Amino acid sequence: MIAGVLLFISSAIDLVYAGWRAGEWGYDICLSLFVILGIVTIIGGIVAVQRRSYYVAVIGAIAGICSIGFYGTSSIPSVIALILLLKSRSEFK
Repeated sequence: MIAGVLLFISSAIDLVYAGWRAGEWGYDICLSLFVILGIVTIIGGIVAVQRRSYYVAVIGAIAGICSIGFYGTSSIPSVIALILLLKSRSEFK
């Protein structure tokens, strides 16, 4: 969940700061994808804390790994979360 929050905040700030400039669609699409990945990571973290759905939690961790974030800060906690999720599968409903 921390990884998703870091990714969401850094991507949203960059989108607002950089603005929607004409002619730079690739940059805007990439940042929008990072915002979506951050939301998926946050949802996965919430589900993991509640221990409701194992697969949604794993998808959230993988989404956090796939995103780069601000200097890779969202990938490192996501790798740790995925390792912990794989070890604690039996605790989920």
